[in-house]
Amino acid sequence: MNMNTGIIMKKNVLFRLLSAAACILMSAGCATTTDKINSLVDEAVENSGNLTPEEWAQRDSLLEEYLLEYESDQESYTPEEQEAIDKALGRYYGAQMREGIEQTKRGVQEFMERLPGFIDGFMEGVGMPLDSLQ
Repeated sequence: MNMNTGIIMKKNVLFRLLSAAACILMSAGCATTTDKINSLVDEAVENSGNLTPEEWAQRDSLLEEYLLEYESDQESYTPEEQEAIDKALGRYYGAQMREGIEQTKRGVQEFMERLPGFIDGFMEGVGMPLDSLQ
């Protein structure tokens, strides 16, 4: 083996080792789609009572992006990963529904508190003040 061949082989081995190290480092820093979905859902569920409609919309957009990633390569996921994603989606939409119900409940309570004044004003507006009906 001549000297040039030995240098080329060493460079080739060094290049492969560096490539492998780079791949390991890059994959260690990248979250899987499953991890991204679970992280988003965990945060949304934990903070669901404090999120504004705009913040929910931001999370919806991000979740949609993650789901597109998932759906584009769904066959590469194990049944366990698919089930984990389905469960996370159930938690997310369940938290959204629970918060929607809470907001509706607060709105109804506020309306009920304001209802007597509304009825008085309405009756007065149609020319039949409640005082005249008693």
